[in-house]
Amino acid sequence: MKKKELRILCPNGHLGFAPTKEESFYIGAKTKPDYYCCDSGSDDIGPAPLGADKSVSLYAWQKHDLELMLLAAREQGVPMIVGSAGDTGTNSRVDMYVQIIKDLAKEHKLPKFKLAYFYSEVDKEYLRKKLEKGERIYGLDSREDLTLEELEKTERIVAVAGVHPYIKALEMGADVIIGGRSSDVAIFAAPAIYEGFPEAESYYLGKVLECASFCAEPYGAKETVIGTISHEDIKVTAMALWQRCTVASVTAHAMYERSNPYYEYFAGGMLDMSECVYEQYDEKNY
Repeated sequence: MKKKELRILCPNGHLGFAPTKEESFYIGAKTKPDYYCCDSGSDDIGPAPLGADKSVSLYAWQKHDLELMLLAAREQGVPMIVGSAGDTGTNSRVDMYVQIIKDLAKEHKLPKFKLAYFYSEVDKEYLRKKLEKGERIYGLDSREDLTLEELEKTERIVAVAGVHPYIKALEMGADVIIGGRSSDVAIFAAPAIYEGFPEAESYYLGKVLECASFCAEPYGAKETVIGTISHEDIKVTAMALWQRCTVASVTAHAMYERSNPYYEYFAGGMLDMSECVYEQYDEKNY
């Protein structure tokens, strides 16, 4: 039977970069969402961590945030999804998060669950062979195409995953998914699409949830929000008692970080938000 709605909790816009605020997280967890999802990646930290294959976020903070999500998700028997593991989504960061999950499961004596993960790194030789064959590797947003000279200077390469590996893992029965570098929206859109909700609404749900409380006002980072998708619309609710989601705050978040405020490009397509309609649903929701 097709679900009428789906509720996804996002506790942090960048898992581990600064600790998730526990008060709003537990308020959200008590409502028993259908999924716990979070993005751990960011290009705000610059290229050095990717090249050096290191995290910027403190290990203790990353473990703290993963622990909050894992314990709540396993207690309630719902899936947990984390993408772009360890700030950069490299293979070593995925491995680190997988090990943290295993360590936490042992530490808290959790019942057995299915853990899935995937990598996003791309082999340098694979790209070199493509270039030597004359294939183009297109630059994004009017940038120049990749050259052999640039490739030789590059230490580490990650592709950007879409919804597909997350959906595959859910189809395989995964309870916890740790992903390599991913489109921010894919981490949230994937479970909604998997559960049978329309793609356009699912991707918009991802867009509005990706940075957690950045879509609420007054501004306050690392606070939990919950997005609710139906087959007709999306609602987003701030869990911090002092925050609320408004037409202004949600619209502003939908439009930032892009050259065109109406288009969200991601691995697999483009979300056209030019005809979105924003309404205040009640005091806490838009």
